Amino acid sequence: MRAKALVLDIDGTLTNSGKEIAPATKACILDALERGHKGVLASGRPAHGCGRYARELERYGGYLLSHNGARSVAYGTGETIYEKNCPWPPCPACTPLRRRMAAGWPPIRRTR
Repeated sequence: MRAKALVLDIDGTLTNSGKEIAPATKACILDALERGHKGVLASGRPAHGCGRYARELERYGGYLLSHNGARSVAYGTGETIYEKNCPWPPCPACTPLRRRMAAGWPPIRRTR
């Protein structure tokens, strides 16, 4: 059998509304990992926000894709496989966005 990757989004896919992995879901995932497949957790969250889920699966090795794919880490070793950061200082077009974020991220309101 060839090993395959089991890629799982975290929020709303891997986890339920309580942000927990349901026992039946975890049993299925662990069964696949025990048969040699690799687990890959994917999320828009930062890596530290995915750690608790990676720790539940790390004894099987696997990878964590965080920041919407901007960072890939081998969980278990913590080795960064890939990382793409935004340039600093950011481009001038990003300045209004940065200001809104610093001010508490007020939404953009469209009026017609």
